[in-house]
Amino acid sequence: DTITTAVDTELTSSMTGTKVYQGIVGNNSSLGDPAQDVDLYKITLGVGDTVTVDVDGDVFNTGLDSILRLFDSTGAAVTTGLLDGSGSSLDGNNGVSDDDYNVPDEYIFDLGSLDSYFSYTATSAGVYYIGLSAWDNSDYDATTGVGSGAADESATGSYDLTITVENGGAPLHGTQSIVADAPLEEGTAVDLVVVRNQTELDPRGQTSALPVSDSWIDEWSSFWVEVYVETADARSIAAAIADLNYNTNFFTATEIEFGSAFTASGTAVIDDTTGVVTGLSGLANDDKIGNGKKALLARVKFESLAQDDVSIDFEDKFIGPHALGLSLSNVNVTLFNDAETTLIVGEAPDTDLWAIAYDVNDDDIINYRDLIILTSIYGQNVLDADSPYVWALDADKSGKVDYRDLSLLATNYGVHKGGDREVIYPANFLQRWYGKTTDITGDSSIDQVMDEALGIWQDALGLDEPLDIQLVITNLGGTQLGEGQITGVDSEGRPVSGIVTLDDNAAGLGWYSDLDSSAFSDTELEGGVAYTAEAGSAAAGHYDLLTVLLHEIGHVLGFTDTYAPFESFVQTGVGGTLTFVGIGFEATLTDDGLHLDDTVHAGDVMNATLDPGVRKLPSILDTLILQSAHEAAASGSYEILVGINAPLMASLPLVAEPPATQTSENENSPVTVIAPLDELSPVVFDVTSSLLTGNESIQPVLSQFFNNLLQKQDELDLTVLEGLSEELISDLRLNGLSIVDGGKLDLSGLVDPETGDLDLAGLSEEFDADFDEVFSDWAGPIL
Repeated sequence: DTITTAVDTELTSSMTGTKVYQGIVGNNSSLGDPAQDVDLYKITLGVGDTVTVDVDGDVFNTGLDSILRLFDSTGAAVTTGLLDGSGSSLDGNNGVSDDDYNVPDEYIFDLGSLDSYFSYTATSAGVYYIGLSAWDNSDYDATTGVGSGAADESATGSYDLTITVENGGAPLHGTQSIVADAPLEEGTAVDLVVVRNQTELDPRGQTSALPVSDSWIDEWSSFWVEVYVETADARSIAAAIADLNYNTNFFTATEIEFGSAFTASGTAVIDDTTGVVTGLSGLANDDKIGNGKKALLARVKFESLAQDDVSIDFEDKFIGPHALGLSLSNVNVTLFNDAETTLIVGEAPDTDLWAIAYDVNDDDIINYRDLIILTSIYGQNVLDADSPYVWALDADKSGKVDYRDLSLLATNYGVHKGGDREVIYPANFLQRWYGKTTDITGDSSIDQVMDEALGIWQDALGLDEPLDIQLVITNLGGTQLGEGQITGVDSEGRPVSGIVTLDDNAAGLGWYSDLDSSAFSDTELEGGVAYTAEAGSAAAGHYDLLTVLLHEIGHVLGFTDTYAPFESFVQTGVGGTLTFVGIGFEATLTDDGLHLDDTVHAGDVMNATLDPGVRKLPSILDTLILQSAHEAAASGSYEILVGINAPLMASLPLVAEPPATQTSENENSPVTVIAPLDELSPVVFDVTSSLLTGNESIQPVLSQFFNNLLQKQDELDLTVLEGLSEELISDLRLNGLSIVDGGKLDLSGLVDPETGDLDLAGLSEEFDADFDEVFSDWAGPIL
């Protein structure tokens, strides 16, 4: 192989996981010497992403004495930064991995002393190639496939090649670990921040601490990406250069400013086609630049132009968060007197990007078209409605499109991309969004089951307040029932918020939602016991929603080895067995450290898999484990990682058999996935042709209402609503909405939804009745 013919693994920052390939070194008959055969595999890494590569050949007595190498996108060998199985650097071996059988988490009976392994964490984003050859073909050219001429035919043979790509940061964007900006003690750091407004600097263009990035922006925002440099290894930075990469689909780089601490050198170029700003370079114009302080190298302004867009994904009911796709590459820093240093390139800030929910038809303006859509779904429930617009326009997350949502849209009426008005959001805009389950049986609603699950854990752990859970229902595919992740912790490091994701149809068997436990037992249920539903009952054959929510909320509460206080209790025993060792108790964990081993703790709600028709409640052991972790968090100092998924799998047999040459594994799952599901393309709803033409049969008051909107698209005229009832107008005024001269809407009295919830205490039942009466008989427009 060469880099042009390499096998594309399709492993990337956004498509992480593990893939296993089977092949043979020495079977390329087109070569003069087949022993010089090289197999190459393509991956794509972001800054901070880690790839691990493990060859198993000699362990199976195939005859292969393997060599592993890594190449960049040009085919140049990566000779630094590779680690062997024991964590030692391969720099002294020019990045060549040979005879490395000390593989982490791999336990085999016969050591394969001639097998190879390496791990590598990318410092530059881009395409990489993994090269596999036979000893002693270790200096071949990856661009031509020409070998060293020293390969031994006896060293060739077949192999299993396992490639794993993992994200360097938390997979959920928009979350940050709890760690203060510590002073730089060694090395040279280059960091990115995202801010809506330029950071104020001292007269020398520096700041004492790295500015805090904005936690989120929306698709119409303009913002700056600032690049800072600092060194602890010299009295001053002499020069610095870096390229800035970004997702050109979302924003356009429009302006570059260089920091006053540097004099621009070279030419900086914005290439929006590829999403790269190259040549952010400067020469320090003073002494002690970047020593003990963060010196601004440059800042780049980003704006949303006509070609930029963040679409609402109606298929998966997803508005955000998206990743901005920011990273630095080709970074180089020169120090005073050419002092040696270790370059530390910081990870991209975890700034969330959200689509504009109110611009539901995605025409870059909030106007009558969006209002028409809102009125067409007024009163509908997020979980029960079939319309794809309901969940998007339920801006206040109430679960129903109601007066609050109408008021919020009215507040933002006329706001458009590139304008001078910013979109105003309700205080809870970033909280949970609802999806839609396609198969559920039982009398209890999803909200009721969620509240019950939160209450059970709150009582078990003695929490003052229940967790703040964002619930997402989507198609997880395969046998995965759900996953939970921590998104926020309190000042003592204890989880207070998270996201729980559920599969929409419970792995094809459907959910059972009834809180009544009579289908499982005639007596009160106890924790730590698996109760099987009676045959023929409504619960039989379905996955129990309460059990899955309890399981995933347990992960959000910290039952995962990615939660540092929990992990601090985990010890590795003989054979790699993981054990949670608390004060006066022990618990055996699964190999991934995420669950209780069901061979030791059968029937526990925190087991890794669940059978259909089974209900479980938290056990005393679960409570002890989480209490221990929370107490450790409060009394210790931990870096809390958030946004790590912990899945629960259904106990179902696989239907298909894996291909002969390749299998894929979910990195957190013990179940082999036969093939990834095809991605569903976002559904685009065109409502531009759905405007009223005067032929629709609708209520006269609504007809006049929309006619006024069509005449004055930049103003929201609610004069005609006075014909509904005096109660309605009174309620409008009670909530800060009033009609002024000329029929224009006066929003001056509206409560700012960004600083507090709308006060709806004055809303009357007559108001809802009036609105419902108008919309219930509306025959158009057809969307």
